[in-house]
Amino acid sequence: MSFCPSFVFDIFVSKTVIEFLSSETGSLEALSKKYSEAISTKYAEVDSNVIQETAEDIARFLAEIEAGEDAVGLLNDFCRFRLYFVGHARERKLKPLFGDLLDPVKEAEIKLGETVKTFKAFVFSLRSNNEDHAPAGWLPETDENLTPFHEAFSKPVSVSDLF
Repeated sequence: MSFCPSFVFDIFVSKTVIEFLSSETGSLEALSKKYSEAISTKYAEVDSNVIQETAEDIARFLAEIEAGEDAVGLLNDFCRFRLYFVGHARERKLKPLFGDLLDPVKEAEIKLGETVKTFKAFVFSLRSNNEDHAPAGWLPETDENLTPFHEAFSKPVSVSDLF
């Protein structure tokens, strides 16, 4: 079975929250379904409810810390961090010796609550100046390492997609 790497899942959840916060008509349920379908094009299916619950927890955390207008920026910073780093100050190998960065993993890495925990730790580390912000203008939908998902990122969603 080909499972989605946890960093890819984290990016999709972050994009779900970004689009939810940035759109006037985007439903969290419809966005979760959109990204569940995007994941299933390359990996084993991830239930849209898992994406939705994780996105809700992240949105709730952003409200708790009163992120306001900075919320989307924090989420973009997190996307870049998860793509380029394995952990604090540990860079990810973007060009592995064998395979591809976005290749499926052999064992399921997605654990409910893990993305939220990682996001919270990242935000606190960022606020303590232990992590860097994404460069100005950086977006997951334009990063060359995420090219296979650019179409999914730009696909519009509407409430009618739920039916």
